[in-house]
Amino acid sequence: MLSTNDVAIAPLQGKYYVDKTEASLEARSKLKEEKREAVDVRVFTDSVYEDAPSKIDVTWPGGGSEVKMHEFNTLTVWNPQAEVGSKLGDMEVGGWERFVITATVAWHYVHATQALADLD
Repeated sequence: MLSTNDVAIAPLQGKYYVDKTEASLEARSKLKEEKREAVDVRVFTDSVYEDAPSKIDVTWPGGGSEVKMHEFNTLTVWNPQAEVGSKLGDMEVGGWERFVITATVAWHYVHATQALADLD
């Protein structure tokens, strides 16, 4: 069975992002440059990318999906993994292993969300 550990999100290399999983407010506010060729969610991930490309490829072995953004260029990549997912009241046991959320966000408004459920 496939899991979120098999997911790759690209192209984000060279883009700047905020890592909202950092412990301190200062660290959560600091921009980082994405060094990876493809972003993964093998650990708790809550990253907000600035100036993201208008087309993002979300792939996994044997499949994939294209996320297209119109008028917005901020991309959030989120997966709680076990450490946070197990604390969410509406998350089924192990549910974090079967989805990744990519969303375009502007001024705290969620324009579009794509959840990749049941990767297998």
